[in-house]
Amino acid sequence: MTRYYVGDSPVQVTVLPPDEDWTFAPFQSAAARLIDPDGMQRTGLTASLEGLPEHVEVVWPKESVLDKPGLWQLLVDLTTEDGKTQHFPPYNLPVEQEDGWHTIDSLRDQWRDAPMDDAELFVLMQSARDQCEAFAPALTGPVPLRFRQAQAMQTRALWNAGHTAQDQFGAEGMTVTAFPMDWQVKALLRPTRAIGGFF
Repeated sequence: MTRYYVGDSPVQVTVLPPDEDWTFAPFQSAAARLIDPDGMQRTGLTASLEGLPEHVEVVWPKESVLDKPGLWQLLVDLTTEDGKTQHFPPYNLPVEQEDGWHTIDSLRDQWRDAPMDDAELFVLMQSARDQCEAFAPALTGPVPLRFRQAQAMQTRALWNAGHTAQDQFGAEGMTVTAFPMDWQVKALLRPTRAIGGFF
């Protein structure tokens, strides 16, 4: 899967196939738009219905519209010959920034069993980063390697906690409290210093 970074001007056409519940047969045309992480709509993309097999092709504008990091949404509106419109399911696009924290690729290098869906992994990574930044001392320089390690560990912990919560979801709608940040993650973010020369 193509990875997107702030400032990218994608040259490849984005192909959106229908899932098992969809067919493009009733539709005559398609239009595409972007929703940025702040919920603002961006235009400039074009879309077309293609086959066989049937799919939507989205062409990006020459100038970059990916100007901020976060989870973007690519939306496609399908129109029938008589003017009826239906929205295709949103396609999530993580847009990253190389700022010293983990990227999807660097985290996958460390975690071979990471979620296959890039958007899902991106959300976990960002949540873990937010938690790490809230607990760690304020950064005054480059991101230390131990912060990246803490982010990776906390990302995996969030993933495991979510799956445990799903497994333990009660019939009466009881939810499971999320696990707190592990002491090992906290130790990476705020290591204990020796006092008075004793270890």
